[in-house]
Amino acid sequence: MGSVGQLNDYGHPMKSQFLFDPKYTNLNHGSFGSYPLPVRNALRGYQKLSEAAPDKFLRYQYIDLLDKARERIATLINAPVDECVFITNATAGVSSPEASS
Repeated sequence: MGSVGQLNDYGHPMKSQFLFDPKYTNLNHGSFGSYPLPVRNALRGYQKLSEAAPDKFLRYQYIDLLDKARERIATLINAPVDECVFITNATAGVSSPEASS
């Protein structure tokens, strides 16, 4: 768990990675987007972990998983781990630096 696998080429080949109805053309991933199947599958795995033992997950596993995810993102974008954070959405990402200044 935790790996989203190999990325396909962007554009039309990526469509197979989503659960959209074949007759549906999604034009707005920003507001009402879906996520690729490998991401959904990883998410479900984390949900199972958290629901099986919520206290254990939140107290012990969550922080380690979050740190590992930050390390992977930092490597991917060639940035220091301490400068990588996860946000809930773009609005939160824009307003967070404003609120801290």
